[in-house]
Amino acid sequence: MTHILRQALLLLSLLAPAAPQNPARTPVEGSSVEQKLDAAIPELVLESRPVPDVLKELSQQTGVPITLEDRAVNKLPWGAQTKFSSVTIRDSTLREALPRILQPLALQFKIEDNRVVISPSPALERLDGRITWKELELYNKLAGAAYSPETFKQFELQYRITSKLDAPALLADQLARAGTGNTADLLETATASLNWTWIPQDTRIVILTQQAMYARGMARRMTGRYDRRPLGEILFELGREAGVHVHLQAGTFTRLPRETVDRYSLFLTNASIRQAFDYIAAETGLAYSIEPDGVHVGPADNIEKMFPPRTAEAEDPYVAKFSIPYNDKGINLEFLLRESELPRDIRQKRDQFIKQLREASRAAASQPSPGRPATSPAAKAASQAASGR
Repeated sequence: MTHILRQALLLLSLLAPAAPQNPARTPVEGSSVEQKLDAAIPELVLESRPVPDVLKELSQQTGVPITLEDRAVNKLPWGAQTKFSSVTIRDSTLREALPRILQPLALQFKIEDNRVVISPSPALERLDGRITWKELELYNKLAGAAYSPETFKQFELQYRITSKLDAPALLADQLARAGTGNTADLLETATASLNWTWIPQDTRIVILTQQAMYARGMARRMTGRYDRRPLGEILFELGREAGVHVHLQAGTFTRLPRETVDRYSLFLTNASIRQAFDYIAAETGLAYSIEPDGVHVGPADNIEKMFPPRTAEAEDPYVAKFSIPYNDKGINLEFLLRESELPRDIRQKRDQFIKQLREASRAAASQPSPGRPATSPAAKAASQAASGR
């Protein structure tokens, strides 16, 4: 009897499934994505393979649902054939390991609808087309280096900012205020505080205004079919394609037929997103304006009141008068000069003078008048609060 029992146990051991090669800890079925992200992974080896294949394996091994956004795939150098580098996860969690896996391809993750969603980083999403390997190398140098003024000087920058501003000085000041962290993150914070943005371009960092970035996004070309969809949804989707936030003004749809608002159709074939907005504006009578905070859409008369067309005179005012003798009878010729026409060094001296004048005016305004005691800002605020103002 003992001999028969021994043979039965041996047979059962042979039929038992082999232990997995990658002993990743499988979370309890039904646990949330947050719990699964924090579950310990003793060891998991991911070979270099195309991005979708690696993410599929990672999902199977950890039990975490992972979705790769199409817009992320479309930004990678070789699309879906782009490969992750080999990586080994050991004594870690998926939450800790994901940034290390995704950063080399300028990807990031977020938790959405109880799943992990892989999306492009802001710098990657701002690019018009696919990122190149050179640009990825630049991005990883920025993301892998702690910020310091000395480190930042190693990068080549190109400013596409109006010459009215000392852009390098403004950016350096904001970087100094941005705190600590890697250079890519601090550059994101510093440029946003100035209403600017940045993109990797070949081997250099290009700095430009947010409004110019939105204009670039609106120039992107796309092919799409929107068949009998709510007009608002179509506008928002076009905005996402352009990387632009779409603002709908109050009363935007109240003047339009209900059929147009609820069941609008738009078919695009290799058209720019700006052309799509132009078409919608022409057919519906709406208007749009590209502003520093996004694209505003609304009734034409409202948009014109809120955002009147900018003229060259308003953007480039006259700032100096040049006078030269015309003849010996005391007649002079006078010329008005716009700000852009001044030499760079003169513009800088003018800006510096205006800054000093403003500071002097503020200082003078803060001084007490004769016979009147000085009031600190805090005391003034307390006084106003007490009086109900």
